Amino acid sequence: MDNVRSHTHLQVLQAQSAVTIGQLATFSAYALVPKWCYTI
Repeated sequence: MDNVRSHTHLQVLQAQSAVTIGQLATFSAYALVPKWCYTI
């Protein structure tokens, strides 16, 4: 059972890190958009 539990925990960590990366990417996109607008 420990293997199953640790595997599930790993998936949860991966999901959380994926969400964090997604949030950072979204934040970066919003931060860059105004610069693109000014450049164009």
